[in-house]
Amino acid sequence: MRSSGGLLAGAALASAPKAGDAAERQRKPNIVIFLSDDHGLEFSGCYGNRVVQTPHLDALAKEGVRFTAAFAASPTCTPSRSSLYTGLYPARNGAMGNHTDCKPNTKSLTTYLKALGYRVALANKADVRPRGVFDFEMIKATLPRNPNVDRRYRAEGLDAEAVDQFLASHAKNRPDQPLCLVLGDSCPHVVWEPNKTYDPAALPIPPNMVDTPKTRTALANYYQDITTMDRHLGDVLASLRKHGYEDNTLFIYTSDQGPEWPHCK
Repeated sequence: MRSSGGLLAGAALASAPKAGDAAERQRKPNIVIFLSDDHGLEFSGCYGNRVVQTPHLDALAKEGVRFTAAFAASPTCTPSRSSLYTGLYPARNGAMGNHTDCKPNTKSLTTYLKALGYRVALANKADVRPRGVFDFEMIKATLPRNPNVDRRYRAEGLDAEAVDQFLASHAKNRPDQPLCLVLGDSCPHVVWEPNKTYDPAALPIPPNMVDTPKTRTALANYYQDITTMDRHLGDVLASLRKHGYEDNTLFIYTSDQGPEWPHCK
């Protein structure tokens, strides 16, 4: 993981099947990937930040495995996400610029997992293309956007209720099919929601930033969006527990790259 704030990653296996049950041991685990947007590792409690509030991420890191030597393949969304899903560098898969396509016939996460019998679904932000390469089942999971509200103040991120309904439906209707669910939270990507939690004047300013009132306001807003993202994470974890997924689920938290601060991508 880049200490300068590139890819932030954490993983936890909720709990393994009981050793005495051969059938349980042979079950394919569900896989849930929570992919946040522009979240640098140094802006998390579990990586040493004493200001930003990320209680759910911190608890996940404590229970699971925290990575310290992973790197983002690109400082922009599409190439980084394409690399995560294909296992190939941008120069190999073809998605070298933002909002660009992978080469036709490139194999991705959906290719391999569907061949193993998985249902592979994605909620909210995808930002990868073409559909033939990334053949996710798309589910509704974006908070409502009111066109009468200024874009700067619209709520962005995961719709916890939509995700909860999807998990409930899968558990009821497809209990024997393993699930891979990717949750593409658009937080904490700009535009950041207005700060409600942090005092800009009290924030320690990292040495790579210029200390101005605008910097402090922007940093407080960024921290607020991270805390909002962490709340979404907590909602998802609660839904997994509620619908009986925790006994056979691999949960991974990561980000596509770091934030739009100097030297943080």
